[in-house]
Amino acid sequence: MNNERMIAKYFKENFPTKQLRYEMYLDHNKYLKIPELVFRFQDNVDSVAYDELKRCVESFSGKLEWTVIKGFFGRKNINYSLSPKVMYQYYKDQFDKEEFPSQEEYFLEETFRKICEDAIEDIPALYKYIKNNFAWKDEYQKRISE
Repeated sequence: MNNERMIAKYFKENFPTKQLRYEMYLDHNKYLKIPELVFRFQDNVDSVAYDELKRCVESFSGKLEWTVIKGFFGRKNINYSLSPKVMYQYYKDQFDKEEFPSQEEYFLEETFRKICEDAIEDIPALYKYIKNNFAWKDEYQKRISE
């Protein structure tokens, strides 16, 4: 299975997604950015689905700690990022300081490269962990009265 797309493919096949960026990273340029899955469930999905997915992801034990981050930017359509936990502070600082350094500048080259490598190595195990520990529940979708 394609490592950079395996989690996205699983989300697409098993969850009601509205927004999904398939590549967590680019295999031919793995140091372009720190791997992450940017996604958003359909509008009628309750926020508890994100919370429970986050709890699942945060209980994963890999080379890195992982989380689900609610996007800081956007007013109407807010995306989420399944990413290494270190990305939370990076996004928060961008929002708070209105400064937008590259990930490589922010983390410094050696640390940035190590995060990329460890994240890529974690992806297959994280995929299996989510698949085995996060089941979609019908109650996640809000009932819309007609």
